[in-house]
Amino acid sequence: MSRESELRQAFQAFFERYGTRRTFSAGQVIAEKGLRAEWSYFLIDGHVRTFCMNEEGAHITLFYLGPGNMLCSETLVSDLPINVSVETITDAAVLAIPAADFRRLILIERKLPVEDLLFGVVTRLWLMSDYICCAHLKTNKGKIAYFLLSACERQGESVVSYTNAQISDVTGINRVSVNRILNAFQKEGLLTLKYKKILIRDPERLREVYVPVRYYGPEMSL
Repeated sequence: MSRESELRQAFQAFFERYGTRRTFSAGQVIAEKGLRAEWSYFLIDGHVRTFCMNEEGAHITLFYLGPGNMLCSETLVSDLPINVSVETITDAAVLAIPAADFRRLILIERKLPVEDLLFGVVTRLWLMSDYICCAHLKTNKGKIAYFLLSACERQGESVVSYTNAQISDVTGINRVSVNRILNAFQKEGLLTLKYKKILIRDPERLREVYVPVRYYGPEMSL
């Protein structure tokens, strides 16, 4: 079992012991940027997206999360406002703990090992850095290839559960181009398109699509 899988189990056991189950319908905003974080959530069913708004009021999707993820980690710090909004994209269920109780259980009573907590924070920072790297690649093919492989590495499996529309939202590439690039990758034998899923068949060749960009890898030298 991977360290990330162990962490998810530890967090779920913690929330099952101290939290209460809440359900949300698709399209509900369960955390709004700038407001005080009143609850800490652990997603047990369904999917959500995190987003912010640009100066024109349009939503910018940052990333998607599925079951096994903690939401509203800002509750670790008293009076810290929510950093990004969270919206359900399907019907969803969470285990919820009030912010004050969460801080007490974590920071004072140490009901969850600090190492697990830190690993969770670092994992989320890793996710954010992946999306930043993806956004700064020069070609659309490179962005999509990087996005798919990063998702595989985080999940530890070769199937990526993203729709074309979701890939478009995160990468900023229009849906027509996303569809065209994915179909081209399929014809080249790099992946297989399924209903709301993508099977990565040749990760090494897919990596070659963006491999000239070296600033994020071990090959970088100063």
